[in-house]
Amino acid sequence: WEILLNKRGTTWRGLDAAEKDSANETTAAALMAAHPALIKRPVFEIDGRVIVGFKDEQRRLLEDG
Repeated sequence: WEILLNKRGTTWRGLDAAEKDSANETTAAALMAAHPALIKRPVFEIDGRVIVGFKDEQRRLLEDG
């Protein structure tokens, strides 16, 4: 859940402090359902692996297959 939760965007910054402070494994799913922009993208599932984001490290994982 921590990898999927986008804490860098304006949606996260717009949440009140109580919502941010209470973010945990249980509440993160509800937060992301209520605010889809909180989900980091892209998300790939390849051969049973889940890759989140598109930085150089994730790009290498995709290229290496």
